[in-house]
Amino acid sequence: LFRSLSSTPHLHRALTDCPVAMGNAHCCDASPYLTDYFREMQTMLEDAAPDGNPFEYLGDPRKMRQLKEKADKHKEAMEEALRLSFQHHDADEDGTLDEDESEIFFEHFVEKFAKFQSKAISMQMDKAAALSKQTAQMMGGLFGGADMQKQIIQQAKDAAAEMKAEAEGKLKQRFKDYKANKEAKHQAAFDVIDLNQDGRLEEDEVVKCFMPDTEENHRLLIALGFLDAQEAQIAGQLRQAGQDCNQM
Repeated sequence: LFRSLSSTPHLHRALTDCPVAMGNAHCCDASPYLTDYFREMQTMLEDAAPDGNPFEYLGDPRKMRQLKEKADKHKEAMEEALRLSFQHHDADEDGTLDEDESEIFFEHFVEKFAKFQSKAISMQMDKAAALSKQTAQMMGGLFGGADMQKQIIQQAKDAAAEMKAEAEGKLKQRFKDYKANKEAKHQAAFDVIDLNQDGRLEEDEVVKCFMPDTEENHRLLIALGFLDAQEAQIAGQLRQAGQDCNQM
């Protein structure tokens, strides 16, 4: 009953403003449902490579099916969180976001997205370093002694640290550029989402563009300045490869 009531536009706002109703997790958070959205995304990312090896599931149809089922559940929860966040930011409760409401929504999203990306970069690079270390140990054992093994491991560590620093530097610069050109970035994002060009954002439009790993999402991230065309192309190719694997 609480779940059904809290999902209605008028009642969920009153509940989210009540510390007793929502508990400490949503207290003092201007965009609690975006917090839920990124929490699901983080868990989905961790599920994709639990031991740091993104290729673990390839060649195992059963594990691939299980991974897809988990991902689908996360995406369902993410979509629900986006819809609740849309309603949370719909201050006048007219069922749409005008430019002022959308600016607040974009700003809250970018703040949490940047934090998520920073954490994701660290996690992915740490896992990549661990995988490289395992590979280096095997290579060192096959082609050389202890000295060779240490040398290969150090080279793997240095390469991972360099990639991590480069990725983090790029993210910081993009966030800096976003803050310096916030109004233009928000307008570009608004134009990407406002498909019917009526000057207001509808719930389905927002959900479609904010769900990850879609062409619409890539266009949105390009508009906000957190993705470039080449990265979007690579992401699209990886998405297609993943879809092909799921159909096997």
